[in-house]
Amino acid sequence: MKLARGPRPWAVRIFALVLAGSGLWNFAIALGPALAEPDEGYRIALVSALSAQLSVVIIPVAAVWFLASRIAKWLMTAVSAVSAVWTTMQTIRLPDFGPDQILWLLTIWTMHSLVVLLFTPSARRWFASQRAHDAEAFE
Repeated sequence: MKLARGPRPWAVRIFALVLAGSGLWNFAIALGPALAEPDEGYRIALVSALSAQLSVVIIPVAAVWFLASRIAKWLMTAVSAVSAVWTTMQTIRLPDFGPDQILWLLTIWTMHSLVVLLFTPSARRWFASQRAHDAEAFE
């Protein structure tokens, strides 16, 4: 695959910035307690799990940003939809479901809906323009 050329549309920039930022934010917040774990084996397992969670966010975002990967775009769309439904179902099942959880769900739905930015007209044009560069490689 070739690296994507040209300026990224604002929709792609916002998508990448918010998702990468939230992934790094969650990693940084959880890293402190994980490093404070006294059991070395458990500490290593926690840091490894946090690193894997960060990778699950960063790798597809990087694939969209650097490669204009349509596969990553659709993968993130599918994962976001499934995750939003799963999180909603798990939250509604809580015995103390109330206003605090509704705010939590709205935040989660907002984060998952960011993938819609990859389907805006400007983002679609950018993805399509990157496909044209792939065709040039065969000429």
